[in-house]
Amino acid sequence: MPHATNAYPFEWKILEFARSLSARAAGGDGQHGFLLTPTAQGAMQTLRLDCPDGSWRPLAEALDRVETAYLLYDPFEPDEYTFLRWQRIERATMEALVGCAFEETDFHPAAWPHVKQPRDGLPTLQFPACWEVMF
Repeated sequence: MPHATNAYPFEWKILEFARSLSARAAGGDGQHGFLLTPTAQGAMQTLRLDCPDGSWRPLAEALDRVETAYLLYDPFEPDEYTFLRWQRIERATMEALVGCAFEETDFHPAAWPHVKQPRDGLPTLQFPACWEVMF
């Protein structure tokens, strides 16, 4: 069974962007997955809403092989579990994409109200260009 791994506010900010984009692009409540490839300036280059063969994994692996930046949003069990992954997206690009600047406190664990349990022992981070998290 999946389990939540989120512990940092920056993860929640990106999730909120993904839900909002999903709702705008596919309609509904933001529970439609997508794979987005950004430009280096943080604009959307492509937005794919159709999940090939029921899994985003082959498409993500193909992009990994050619070292393409992407953001994957997969609410695979809506209202229960959502998977978020990005590869090769630098902080400035992500900030432009999501439309807000990250604060240094966004990289401290459990500093966000959505996180129910403090995550003692987790490090303070710099923005990771490659990351995955389960909500």
